[in-house]
Amino acid sequence: MKFFSLSILLIVLSSCSVDVDYHVPITRFESPETNGKFLSGNASASFGLSQKVQLAEVSEDIIFNFAGPSVDNDSQWDNSAAFGAQLGLGILDRMDLVFRGNHDSPDTFGLKFQIFGSSRLEKKNGFKMSYVATYGTSENSDGTLVINSNNYSTNLAIDVIDQELIFGHRYNEELIFYLNTFYSYYDVEAKLSSTSVTDQNIKGKTRSFGALFGIEYNAPTSGAASIFLKGETGFARSEWESTSHLSTSPVLGAAMGIHW
Repeated sequence: MKFFSLSILLIVLSSCSVDVDYHVPITRFESPETNGKFLSGNASASFGLSQKVQLAEVSEDIIFNFAGPSVDNDSQWDNSAAFGAQLGLGILDRMDLVFRGNHDSPDTFGLKFQIFGSSRLEKKNGFKMSYVATYGTSENSDGTLVINSNNYSTNLAIDVIDQELIFGHRYNEELIFYLNTFYSYYDVEAKLSSTSVTDQNIKGKTRSFGALFGIEYNAPTSGAASIFLKGETGFARSEWESTSHLSTSPVLGAAMGIHW
């Protein structure tokens, strides 16, 4: 047993890799109601499933380096999970400024328009519908990593456009049920540079769409601020340049935040 454990440890410690990857969030935690008043808002933290896209990887054995570095530039998908944050701030009674941040993915900013139904402040039961459009951009470099005297560096630039059409029903003052249908478009440019292998330059598009079934619970309060909980499940599908597909079902996530 000790020999087996030592063998596994040597295998893990004897190799190292550098990759270029990013996350595609598949949860939103956006209900159909706007905040309803200038500077009235909401803020929350979340944890949910995401899709990890690996564009390129260079791996190298540290101890048994007979064959040299190995390059893999085939896109790969993997189920993952990530923390996130959401913020909404009222501009008009039917318009909010929205922000969404997720781990290893560009932060996005945009607007939310309530097309039908009353706002959150009115707390009227009934059907609701809204539209959300956000945009984000990021460029990240992980610096330089040295393995066996070989230098490796990565750079990743992403532009993302996200659109959502949300339908929902307020059952009472505490509960809202909703369906969030979304479409995301990622324009990606990545580079993995090395002193030992040919540079890997990758350009492409990721498209993601899905449907999320959500529930929001608002804790009763007599003050201006209130705590809320959200849960989401559903499905999402993504593709990289129409060649690599990943279906995830169910999507799971939860968020906790505050209204004011």
